[in-house]
Amino acid sequence: DGSSWTQIGSATISMASQVYVGLAVTSHNNSAISTAVFENVTVSSGGGSAAGDGLKGEYYDNMDFTNLKVTRVDGTVNFDWGTGSPDASMGADQFSVRWTGDIVPRYSEEYTFKTYSDDGVRLWINGTKVIDNWTDHAPTYNTGKITLTAGQRYSIKLEFYENGGGAVMKLYWSSASQPEEIVPKSQLYSQSLKSAAGELQPLLSEKENAASVHIYPNPVADRLSIKGEKLASVAIYNLQGIAVYHWTGTTDELVVDVSALLPGVYVVSVVDNEQLSVMRIMKVIK
Repeated sequence: DGSSWTQIGSATISMASQVYVGLAVTSHNNSAISTAVFENVTVSSGGGSAAGDGLKGEYYDNMDFTNLKVTRVDGTVNFDWGTGSPDASMGADQFSVRWTGDIVPRYSEEYTFKTYSDDGVRLWINGTKVIDNWTDHAPTYNTGKITLTAGQRYSIKLEFYENGGGAVMKLYWSSASQPEEIVPKSQLYSQSLKSAAGELQPLLSEKENAASVHIYPNPVADRLSIKGEKLASVAIYNLQGIAVYHWTGTTDELVVDVSALLPGVYVVSVVDNEQLSVMRIMKVIK
């Protein structure tokens, strides 16, 4: 009747990590116009998994992080090297490892982080030190607590050193809704948003573009054309500094399918004739 509303059902829908949400009203009386005021509308997420790749691990052949030997991405921190070495280029004793990146909680609540280490361990979440046992010790559990918001990316840094004997390093988390588990790969990102944004800043400050480079159409819905004289590389970044597309090769024209990108502003970096060109584009829905 245009003045009262009745709830006729509800549904829980599993969606991707980034979606567009809208509200719509329709009238069953074609001769009348119905209006609605939406109050206390809440869109929440919880319990979902992200699409992470793990943490960046830097492995040093000493205990003070000065003799870097290996850099790699570790899906999880769940290691028991025994009396062995993490890598053939390193000794079995007196080494250190630093893992960095971002972590994404599934729930908005207080989390307990737990490490199992032999020897020293330190853990920072969002710049806050939550675990600090920088001593030689047998395999030992240490815990720390911090309140986090679901779906938000927080910086994480985990440091470990091994002096002698066995070497173990494992990282767990738990909360009221999250059973204790090794922090999974899906919730860890090897490139933090902060560092990615820092890498993007030099591109955003570029002012001179090569006259030979043409990028069109702009705005673009599905296919982006890039023409030059001798294209060597093309990269597309979102405004968080994360590369969403990268190509290297040799050509004078490249067509990129951007239909899967979310609408918004992106930065295109092009190297043509050994000269860097940078342009902002607007991705729209067709």
